[in-house]
Amino acid sequence: MNLPPLFLAAAAALSLAACASGPAASHQLSAEAGLVQRQLDAYNAHDLDGFIATYSPDIEIFEITDAATPRMTGLAGMREVYGEMFATIPNLHCNLGNRIAEGAYVIDHEICIMGEPSDPPERAIAIYQVEGGLIRRVWFAPVE
Repeated sequence: MNLPPLFLAAAAALSLAACASGPAASHQLSAEAGLVQRQLDAYNAHDLDGFIATYSPDIEIFEITDAATPRMTGLAGMREVYGEMFATIPNLHCNLGNRIAEGAYVIDHEICIMGEPSDPPERAIAIYQVEGGLIRRVWFAPVE
């Protein structure tokens, strides 16, 4: 199997983060990690305006399997897609499994309920790139 280099880097970073617990690990949030947490909190609250406010007007969202072509661009596209999700999936909720932040990048292991609470959760790695205090790009890699 030939995995994309960005996915391999994310997997390595998460492995390192899992090993970095203990007295020497820093638990202080960077500005970038705080921004990503705010968008996750807004997502879980189904607060479309608060969620959209964390993203750049030039946002690009990619699937890691096709990292050359964004699956969504711009705030209008996000508002349409996520607005419908927030309105039609009442149990929509995403838990943070693990997070690593380094410079402009925040990598989350997300465990999401996308339907009924009894449905198996969907797992993904999300790589957020922050520019100018807003999320500029996101790459999603599903985890099976």
